[in-house]
Amino acid sequence: MSKNANIIKLLKKLDGTLQFEESLIICGGMAVTLAFGGLRTTLDVDVIAPVPLSKNIKEAVKMVAKETGADTAWLNDSAKGFASYLPVGWEKRLIDINLGFKKLKIKSLGKPDLLMLKLKAARERDIADIKTLGINRNDVDIIFENLKRIDRFDKKTSLFIKLQLEEWGFEK
Repeated sequence: MSKNANIIKLLKKLDGTLQFEESLIICGGMAVTLAFGGLRTTLDVDVIAPVPLSKNIKEAVKMVAKETGADTAWLNDSAKGFASYLPVGWEKRLIDINLGFKKLKIKSLGKPDLLMLKLKAARERDIADIKTLGINRNDVDIIFENLKRIDRFDKKTSLFIKLQLEEWGFEK
């Protein structure tokens, strides 16, 4: 069984464990896979919201990990530190991910928002995810507009992303 299929099984088990409805907004490799058809293997589910994760979710994730032998961080909110890099209006671009769950509602960041976080992280796997997602003029316009805001608190990242996009042939 692929690692991604295993993560989906863990999510299904989590859904069955929950007592109340919970909503998660994911980013990272699993978002690329579930919302955009990416094929890269990932070991976890990165949650960007809500922050912090509810006590109900945290306890259920631990229970699923204990029952299955999965890492306790198989679902985590480590990406919360990147939330300030999200473009204005990201909440309006969320994509519903329907896996047939009863209590667990999952959404992914929209493409320009996911691209923004992937550009910020800029690891080899993030660049591969960017290529999988593809970038169009609309994405670039949203990202460049966002860089004006980011430039006020992180000039280095703003410059890096501008230069990366220019290297790929995208200008303002």
